[in-house]
Amino acid sequence: MIKSKVLSNIRNGDEEELGNLYLNYKEEFVKYARKNFKVDVETAKDLFTDLLLEFRSNVVSGKLQNIESSIKTYLFGIGRNLLIQHIKKKPDEDISNYKDKLSEEDVEISQTEQSEILLGLIENHLPKRCYKLLKLYYYDHRSMKQIQSWLNYSSLDSVRNQKSKCMSQLKSMIKLVEVQYKLFN
Repeated sequence: MIKSKVLSNIRNGDEEELGNLYLNYKEEFVKYARKNFKVDVETAKDLFTDLLLEFRSNVVSGKLQNIESSIKTYLFGIGRNLLIQHIKKKPDEDISNYKDKLSEEDVEISQTEQSEILLGLIENHLPKRCYKLLKLYYYDHRSMKQIQSWLNYSSLDSVRNQKSKCMSQLKSMIKLVEVQYKLFN
């Protein structure tokens, strides 16, 4: 699969792959950012560079092993988050004035792509141990006993307690995302 080859090449230090992503998606991202977030061209280009660096970091660090969605969808998800952060930093901007509308080509995001994007967000915003535990339990459907063994917990109770704490953190994160969503819709 081409996506796994791209990820493998980046993981192995092939900067040409990042260059290809830059050339393939920069202009489209700049248009998307200008249309939906009303940023200037230079800011959009800077944020695109930032999103590629974050993407590279996720791949090289092992946070991103495989993606079910397209690379473009994943990149634009990172970019959207960076654009939101950028807008929030402007003291005079009313963030509710911005509408994040995807172009006609991007409207069709499959359930798998949505799950992959959500998993990526969870991975980037929860502690690594929580991410691993929740992914193993809910996404990979592993038993508590397997998780105890794989993540070196001392008992099943400690796995259950940690899962409960992680779920609390996840619920807090989801509430924050819901607030952000309401601002844009």
